Amino acid sequence: MNLDTPSKTGEVKYKVVRSRKLYPFPGVWNYESETQDATEKLHGKRINTVWTVWKDGMFTAVYDQDEWDTVGMFIAKRMREDAAYLKTIYAQQKKVGEAAIATTREIIGYDFNKKSEKELIELYGKLKSVWIGYDHINTPPWFIGGDYYQVSVLDILKDAYHLSPEEIEKIITPPAPSFSHEEEVLLYKAARTAKEGGDIQSAAKQLSDKFYWTSFGYDGPDQNTPEQYMKKIQALAVKEVSEITAHIEKLESLSKRTAQEHTRIIDMHHITNADLELIRQIYVLAEMTDWRKEVTFQIHVAIWYVLAALAKKYAMPDQNDLRFVSVEELKTLSHKDILMRINERKSGLVHITRNAQTEIVIGSAAEILSKTLIEQTQATNILKGKVGSRGTNSVVVGIVKVLMRPSEMDKVNQGDIVVATMTTPEYVPAMRKASAILTDEGGVTCHAAIVSRELGLPAIIAIGNATKVLKDGDKVEVNTDKGIVTILK
Repeated sequence: MNLDTPSKTGEVKYKVVRSRKLYPFPGVWNYESETQDATEKLHGKRINTVWTVWKDGMFTAVYDQDEWDTVGMFIAKRMREDAAYLKTIYAQQKKVGEAAIATTREIIGYDFNKKSEKELIELYGKLKSVWIGYDHINTPPWFIGGDYYQVSVLDILKDAYHLSPEEIEKIITPPAPSFSHEEEVLLYKAARTAKEGGDIQSAAKQLSDKFYWTSFGYDGPDQNTPEQYMKKIQALAVKEVSEITAHIEKLESLSKRTAQEHTRIIDMHHITNADLELIRQIYVLAEMTDWRKEVTFQIHVAIWYVLAALAKKYAMPDQNDLRFVSVEELKTLSHKDILMRINERKSGLVHITRNAQTEIVIGSAAEILSKTLIEQTQATNILKGKVGSRGTNSVVVGIVKVLMRPSEMDKVNQGDIVVATMTTPEYVPAMRKASAILTDEGGVTCHAAIVSRELGLPAIIAIGNATKVLKDGDKVEVNTDKGIVTILK
């Protein structure tokens, strides 16, 4: 079994890109998508091999650093030189994404009690096809090439126009609001309706219908129900009408204020139309990131319902056990063999994904390979990411509090550094207490970046493995001048 991929130096240098609370399946679909022929045909290059380690509930994706750099720089170069490339990809992403959402909402509406085991497995397979058919369109530009592209544009802004860090942060902030921003606007409007004695039940239902998936993530089971939105609306309704209205106006004027800042900086520094086009592609990448979450989270909700129904057929108390076997195994193996494989894999495993095919390594071989893959990242005391917000103070020191879900916010004290996979409006009370925000995921329009800018907080996003490496009680220094987090003790 060849566990390495060729590298230019003859020795593989590993790069941890994603690390989060996630089950093996369908988590590994990301990498089957990235390594398939269709990805190379569409984008010109693809990743050849991805290793994923599952241990103690954490799912860590590891790449060959040289291969990652090669693909990332190729995609970034294509974005710089081919103006039509990203626009075409985003248009295709929107079209396929809308079809994917329609499919998932249809599936969620099924009466699963009337579905046979075979039908449920077929639905699971259909959702895998929908996922991979969507994912390979958008992942190479925003996930692999995006950082390299953004760095090259930032170099132009610094070298050719001498923009300050504050001006750069403002000029690369897209004017289009994120889905989290839209959700917050509607919540506050519903709270104002409540203060005025209006009907908030219909507002809560509309919010749930539109945003039921935002708290779900990848494995759930949390969903935003009408009852939960009722509680959120009522909690906001304790504020004065004037305060609620002022916040709505602030939220709704964000796009206008952002555009005005863009115009001011463009006029002051005489940025050329050609370079403005390069900047606008950063906005497109941000929208692609946002739209990806909107589609994929809804696919995962549908998967949750299908696996819940399938677990009943297997008489399994925990549907997540089914996340240790693939769709293909469910189609071909007996119940006895499926249970045996689940039990073998729950203590830890490594996936090796090549050409959209996944090999599973377990036992002592998985332990050895896992150590080889991630020991170098565990030894470091420095984490790197993108600067989502410079903050009023670009260097802060504080105590880490890791939030895997909004229900854990009570442990955050004033001045703590909040660490999360990503943030949503539910996290705002904790963010108001924080001295800095760190996230595994995100782009320049992600919720964490936008709210941090509004609050004047330093934020480093897209770290990849912050929630894995950092633990409650760690003392860290956050430096948004360098985009790094240093573990002090």
